[in-house]
Amino acid sequence: MTRLLAYILDLVFALIIGRLISQLFHPGIHRARRNAGPGPERPAGTIHTMRDPVCGTFVSTELSRRLKWEGKVLHFCSQECLEKFQSHPIHPG
Repeated sequence: MTRLLAYILDLVFALIIGRLISQLFHPGIHRARRNAGPGPERPAGTIHTMRDPVCGTFVSTELSRRLKWEGKVLHFCSQECLEKFQSHPIHPG
């Protein structure tokens, strides 16, 4: 029991020391986290993904094959999924 308590105290001590060292070398990061305000924000350059309506794979909107259908832009992971959708359109949910 004593070993476990000593291990936990060593772990807590190491975490505190690590945090202090991190703040010394990267003070702006910790200040920015404290002043971030409510809710997460997406940084510039964040990758947006959409679900392929055929196979369900998430695909980057920048790299996807696109199709305008019923006023929406659908994103497909591959040419095969796009062609499959075009041959048998389903209502994406």
